Amino acid sequence: RSPVMLPAGRLARRVLRRARPVGRRGACRLSAARRAEEVSGFSKAAASYFDAFYNPSGAAEIAAETAWPAGETDDDIVRQVVEQLQKKDGESSMDVKLRGSLLELTDGRRLATVRAPVGPQGQPSEREFSVVMPSKQDVLDMLDARPELPADYELREKWFEPLEKFYSNYLDQRTTHVAMNAAWHQSPISASKAAWTEIAALMAQSLRSSKAAQESSRTNFRFNIDMAGKGKDALVMPPSNFAMLGIKDIFHMWCNGYRVIAVVQPHFYPHFKLVQEQAIEAGIPEDMLEVFPGITPDADPEVLHEILRRVGRLQFTGSSNMFGALVKKAIDMGNTDMEYAGEVSGLNKFTVEGVDVNRASVREGLAWAISANNGELCTSTSYVEADPSTFDALKSAVEGVNFPTGLVEDPSTVLVKRSDKASNVDVVVDQSVQLKEWWEKKALVGPANPDVRTSRSLGYCVYAPTVEEALEKTMPEYASCLYAAGCEAPDTAPQPRVGTTGAQVPQSVFGGMKTFTNAVGGDHDGVGSVQSNVYLAKSNSFSWRDNEEPASEYELSDRVEMLLDFLEAEDQKSFVPVMTKTLDIMWGLAKEEPGPVYYGQPMSNSTDGARTKMITLRAIKQTRLQPVLTTAGSELPADVIKLAIMREMSPFTNSPVHLHILTPFVSGGLRQLVDPLKSFLRVAPKLGWTVHEHADWAALVAHFERDDGFPPYLLALPGQKKHIALDLLKAVAGRMGYVYESMESDPLHLFRQLTTTQAWSAAVDDEREAAARSKLRELWISHGLKHGDEGYSSPVPGRSIRPGKKANDDFGNFDMDM
Repeated sequence: RSPVMLPAGRLARRVLRRARPVGRRGACRLSAARRAEEVSGFSKAAASYFDAFYNPSGAAEIAAETAWPAGETDDDIVRQVVEQLQKKDGESSMDVKLRGSLLELTDGRRLATVRAPVGPQGQPSEREFSVVMPSKQDVLDMLDARPELPADYELREKWFEPLEKFYSNYLDQRTTHVAMNAAWHQSPISASKAAWTEIAALMAQSLRSSKAAQESSRTNFRFNIDMAGKGKDALVMPPSNFAMLGIKDIFHMWCNGYRVIAVVQPHFYPHFKLVQEQAIEAGIPEDMLEVFPGITPDADPEVLHEILRRVGRLQFTGSSNMFGALVKKAIDMGNTDMEYAGEVSGLNKFTVEGVDVNRASVREGLAWAISANNGELCTSTSYVEADPSTFDALKSAVEGVNFPTGLVEDPSTVLVKRSDKASNVDVVVDQSVQLKEWWEKKALVGPANPDVRTSRSLGYCVYAPTVEEALEKTMPEYASCLYAAGCEAPDTAPQPRVGTTGAQVPQSVFGGMKTFTNAVGGDHDGVGSVQSNVYLAKSNSFSWRDNEEPASEYELSDRVEMLLDFLEAEDQKSFVPVMTKTLDIMWGLAKEEPGPVYYGQPMSNSTDGARTKMITLRAIKQTRLQPVLTTAGSELPADVIKLAIMREMSPFTNSPVHLHILTPFVSGGLRQLVDPLKSFLRVAPKLGWTVHEHADWAALVAHFERDDGFPPYLLALPGQKKHIALDLLKAVAGRMGYVYESMESDPLHLFRQLTTTQAWSAAVDDEREAAARSKLRELWISHGLKHGDEGYSSPVPGRSIRPGKKANDDFGNFDMDM
């Protein structure tokens, strides 16, 4: 294999000869002048930074720190759940404050009534109170009164002290948060504890990423915290089916320097009011978090619209339709600069292939995938692929599974009994029924269907005769989280089981497939992913460290050298150091290994409560950026060349690139394309790129309004985003995509822009653990990396990059056979 993926031809053979080190065919390896221990200074600093929150050592510390204490009873949680559900004498309202002042019901303000979802012991709801919702004028006054932050805000050492205290208080008050979630969300105590653990781990990652970057600024001087929010407002809206995700969003935004406006459902307001009080208690300034009820039909829509007109970022979790509508509303109101990110609903698929549908692990794993949280999880299964001859048997088997259903305050309850939900699982075999996201304990079973794409999925699960076969089956898929289970154990023996959910942070990631799945929207890198956490840090400017410490040397193929010829000398000089350091990050993370065991669902047929072993490999992939050229017919933006070079040099398997050109015409209808753009368009197909020419803005917008199964992520050019047609911005937002204004110039941020993460997970028992680990590693090398095993073993090639070459004005050499 050559160091870059090249088509057959003379250049491929020539590069293979040039790149081949003596004694190891096709390997990318260290030069003789650089020993293995002579790792670049930047690589060492990056490894130390990632150790804090992502690499095995940091992840293990986070897992231990956020684990629910062993042996702790649920008595205190039960007591607090009952307190939340009980009627309180004399309670008629709950205070709502804005800018520290109590809101009273006056003209322009509206009232919302909050009722506890149920009473104690499953009795009819008895607790009721009202909350005042702010008016449009209240919100305008709040936004206008926001004080400016000091210029040195991001450098203040003391900022993380209150964040650490808030996080510590969250850990200490775990039973209160679990009780609030269980009571107001009607969630089983066990599920609420799992939610608390996930949120704790996510906050720990955010905090550790920021603290590690800050520590780097004092020691190796390579990184620093990036409080890019700079005091701008971020709108956080928690989901109706997992409210606690709003807490990690608030914390993540704080770490990035945003002030947060949390608009919540009225029945979640008691919990978020507690969060606000705990923030103030921790020493976080009051203006860093405003919380008020507003996600309800009773609210004045102008309140939310005014916030959307002014905020710098929208952080959203919930319905994809709602998310797209909010972003488009912000654009309509002139807020085209708003950053937005969301984890939105997805249509999840479950495949049963070559195994008995009556097998305990299959029927129980599928039943749980359909019914968890009464079918309201964003990972709940909506479609089941199976052999048509097994449809009726599968329906009978799965509908026959009964999980313990009971009261919200009963710790043994697995599914809370709810009057608004069906009591049993419903597997639909009628093929005339239209597939949709059910939000109920319901799924459609059908044959393998290429139209049901996992690019719309947060979770995809496969059961096959062996775990190796199941993992192989998941590889072509795009869901954020891939789950595989084998059926090797005897029918009566304990069997590992899993569904379309089960990922745990920090051992795994969730919602990470930016640019691949519609279930992740906007500028979003996934819950718990490395990309999400490097969002909080930045690389320091190049300094004396670059001259004093060893630097990596990466071999350039002829193809990359020719691409560099498109860049002016000054662009080469500034880009090459950024490229080198970004590659240091990529190659450092390319040696990903299957992570430590964590425990998932109970083993089927187990008599001692044993749980399924889960093993996850966090697979980094390239994103699907689509450059859009709207400039003059001769201009070839440097960012397009930089993207092409980074994709050639990246160790990760390439994904498709679509280049879009708004074709310029003169009055006579002749296309005005001249060099260097004309020459690059001849090269682009040889790079594996697809070129789309659009006659006008309407044609460009129409292209992105068509759904190809993937959210569009566009790379505009510096300064061009403000000139892009609003209809195009809305078309992209409506399909869960995003528009980047330029290629990042910071190595950490460029890595984040060019990559995303997918979780590959295997459900196993003790006997199959080693086989699953081996298969995951094999698949990562064969499917995740361009260079295969040799590149995985010795990823750093051995010829230095020399910047400063003169730009080549003769583009004819790009007509050579590539």
